[in-house]
Amino acid sequence: MFECKFPHHSNAADFVYTVHVENKTEGTAYDLSDAVIYLSLDGPRRCSEIKANSADGTGVVEVDDDPTSGDIALTIPADKLKNLPADTYRLGLVMVEGEDKTQILLSELPIVEGLPKWL
Repeated sequence: MFECKFPHHSNAADFVYTVHVENKTEGTAYDLSDAVIYLSLDGPRRCSEIKANSADGTGVVEVDDDPTSGDIALTIPADKLKNLPADTYRLGLVMVEGEDKTQILLSELPIVEGLPKWL
């Protein structure tokens, strides 16, 4: 599992990030062909603000066209973020393959309101 804290992000802009999953035993990219990736963005009171997965067709969670690359693209559009008040949110990714569930990312995402004045 990868843990991190993202820099502050505006609720008026798309959040875009790529996660690379590796098979630590073999030192190679993880084959995501049979996996479904679930995203949850939870608010400060642990309630889910945004949920998506790689099979729902929303484009929020996308496995690379070559699933053997191990790459997962995350794109949370500004229209989904715009109603979130400024606070620190928990972003999690879980990979499900059959009966196996693996937490692959757990992070904090501080959201600020609006765009910086210098933009």
